[in-house]
Amino acid sequence: MISRRPAVVAVILAGTLSALDACSNDPSPGAATPMPTAGWPATASGRPAGLAPVSATVPATTAANPPTGIPSPAPSPPFTADLYATPVSVAVAWMTQWCSTDWRAPRNDNVQRAAALQTSIAAANDLATGDSEATYRQVQALKVSSACDQVSAEVDPEAPEGPNRMYVIVTASRTRMADGHPFQTAPESSTRAVVRRTDGRWLVDVAVDAG
Repeated sequence: MISRRPAVVAVILAGTLSALDACSNDPSPGAATPMPTAGWPATASGRPAGLAPVSATVPATTAANPPTGIPSPAPSPPFTADLYATPVSVAVAWMTQWCSTDWRAPRNDNVQRAAALQTSIAAANDLATGDSEATYRQVQALKVSSACDQVSAEVDPEAPEGPNRMYVIVTASRTRMADGHPFQTAPESSTRAVVRRTDGRWLVDVAVDAG
């Protein structure tokens, strides 16, 4: 059905997935509860003052403007030590894992993989906002998977930083597929605290883009 009527299916899937996104493991604003940060007061909305919204430049595609390719799947764990060497490298590795999903994999498999690059609190937050049993069944029924490319990260120049804590803006272009057929590409972005542990590794912490 998908191969014979891609435009119709894309429209149906886009509507269904917009509903799934409301309760899926989305790292965009509102996905995780921000933690108070000394020296960075929160606004009334809960967003730390001085943190500008992130606007990715990757254009969204539609049924009339379908994706032209499928990004490569995320590499499998275990992860090499160099990925933990800097706030930027660990943020890129985290987004690469989080963004790659497969309808045949266990529920929230992407969050479980990405947890090796996170603090336990951040992993728990992402798991809590991940797929429920109901949304997971819908993903399986529609055979929806996703993958990302154009993953990049930068230290937020407007955020406070210290030797063991920084704030990183990480973005990507996410392509969604139904039974292997790409039907939507759209930007993903998140601003994350990144902390350095006593063993020297940097780990992705909780989302702070809660505006």
